Amino acid sequence: MCLILVNYAKYGGIELAASIDTVTFSDSSDISAWAVNAVSVCQQAGLIEGVSDKRFEPQAALARGEAAAIFMRFIQNFIN
Repeated sequence: MCLILVNYAKYGGIELAASIDTVTFSDSSDISAWAVNAVSVCQQAGLIEGVSDKRFEPQAALARGEAAAIFMRFIQNFIN
């Protein structure tokens, strides 16, 4: 999901500026190598927060509500 958003923003000329400090997720070693940068960009841009206890759970299924929240933050913060 993060890679899709980062690529979409890049294609559309949208800068996903860092607005919050970097969070190191406790399960960051589980994030696929090809997605690490995109997850970091999305986290610093405030699009994703992870789940409790500073975990990201990259192998978990993304619920519709979680996806909707990410898209809402993207639209509110970078489109409007």
